[in-house]
Amino acid sequence: MGAFILKQDYKKIGLGSLIFYIPALILGYKFKNDFGAKLGKTLSLIMIIFLLITLFFYCSLAHLIMRK
Repeated sequence: MGAFILKQDYKKIGLGSLIFYIPALILGYKFKNDFGAKLGKTLSLIMIIFLLITLFFYCSLAHLIMRK
């Protein structure tokens, strides 16, 4: 598994999905009274936080493996 992680470009993983979550977050703040916009804002905020936490732990894991 360590060799697989080292072969990946861990700086680009998951960042492509932000192209969908960031506009949903912006639309959610623009249309505050719409139920769909509120739901989209909440879900996109959860996914952005989850993506950043996952990316942080993945980069930390790859960094620890490369040090050995």
